[in-house]
Amino acid sequence: MNLPLKTFYSIDEAARLFHGLFPQRLDIDDSYFFQLAIKGYIRLGIFKDPSHEKNHLSSGTLNFDWYEWTEDPELLIEHVKAVTYCLSTIEEEGSILILHDAYIKDLLLRGEISLSEVRFDNIFSLEHSEFCIKDQILNDLFFFEYTDKLRYHHFYESIFYSDSTHSLHYVFNEEDGNYYVPSMEHEVPDWVTGFWFDRFADNYEDKDKFSDRMIKKEECLIFGEDLQLLLDGKHREPIQNVSRIKKNDMEVVKEQIKQHPKRANSINQIIYGLAKMADLDLSQHQSAYTQLEAFCNSNGIEIPGKDTCGNLFREAHRKFNS
Repeated sequence: MNLPLKTFYSIDEAARLFHGLFPQRLDIDDSYFFQLAIKGYIRLGIFKDPSHEKNHLSSGTLNFDWYEWTEDPELLIEHVKAVTYCLSTIEEEGSILILHDAYIKDLLLRGEISLSEVRFDNIFSLEHSEFCIKDQILNDLFFFEYTDKLRYHHFYESIFYSDSTHSLHYVFNEEDGNYYVPSMEHEVPDWVTGFWFDRFADNYEDKDKFSDRMIKKEECLIFGEDLQLLLDGKHREPIQNVSRIKKNDMEVVKEQIKQHPKRANSINQIIYGLAKMADLDLSQHQSAYTQLEAFCNSNGIEIPGKDTCGNLFREAHRKFNS
């Protein structure tokens, strides 16, 4: 059977497609597709804006808050290109966000799930009929938020990159607070502008990032190329993602995720300076945490757990004593 040339199908459309096979597969319903998606055999997506109202096109952006820094300049430029493409695509009418499979089970069982709870792996451009993040770098950039109440300038800054020299040039110079644009005097003829994570971005609470939107099970879309594989008796191979989900009730320490070096250095300077002021010995991070915890408890201040603080203390101490 040749699949009609559609880019995506609703869950109901996909089920009806299989019901029309010979012999008929009347046993296939929406749960069949959700179970395949949980295993990574198909991808499920949702429209960025299910109402497709044009006045909503300027709202919302992506937040790659679990990105791990790479020291490979060529790979870093590929990441810049992908992030820039994603930010451009999220402005398109009809762009499709690909659900991370860890949340599909909740959606199946509960019928709906809050936008603030969900993470996404990729974004599909209807305008260009392709996914923004290539499979080769999907492991580096998957697992991001769609914050429908903020814009790209809350998380990203302008950057120039060069494929010929594998170099990056930040437009904003934090040393003097001025903005610079590469010119011919830089002797790089192929500067291209893009967007990268803002070194000085603020942190936002969920109430500032997300509306009260609920993603409903019936909103989910299945891609035609994935359905074609199923009709041929095959399935796509799941991307072997490194898990970024809490498992076995163990805390995932977000501070272990590499930040931009300049921002990390600023954080280390602040921690080290405050520790000196409070007479905390960061070389004894457990003792330092105990003292900090006692002070915060007596003053009604909530602090992160011991592992999180310990990692920050060790890094700040290493930075200034190596």
